[in-house]
Amino acid sequence: MRLQKIAAALLGLAIGTVAVGSAFAALSEDRAANMKHIRYAYGQLYQMLRNDSFDPATAQQGATAIAAGLVQLKDLFPAGSQTADDRASADIWNNRPGFEALRGTAYEAALSMAKAPDPASFTDAFQKLGQACRSCHDKFANLN
Repeated sequence: MRLQKIAAALLGLAIGTVAVGSAFAALSEDRAANMKHIRYAYGQLYQMLRNDSFDPATAQQGATAIAAGLVQLKDLFPAGSQTADDRASADIWNNRPGFEALRGTAYEAALSMAKAPDPASFTDAFQKLGQACRSCHDKFANLN
């Protein structure tokens, strides 16, 4: 009887470990999809900037998509998910305030871009967003 209880406990532990591993694997896919979505919107806005074709509605749409992705990003790195993928640096968990500060800076820049009334304001917000993104990726991503 005692052996059956131990076997049942081990089986439960194994199932729990597989479930957590599966959840973390899904996080990796969610992280990648979220970053792809942000990158796509950023690319569209970059083309508008590069072509000197500022359109407030397009800026608002793209910047709002980026801001939404940045909000979602906050929940994609829960405690314990450090091993979900090899592209996220452990520094995200070791320096969570630093990660959140850069994510917040990028979010604020995206909001500013969404409200940009003119090309100069849009360009300024775009540059701030790009700087925040680069800083975050330099500190918290393993992209090599």
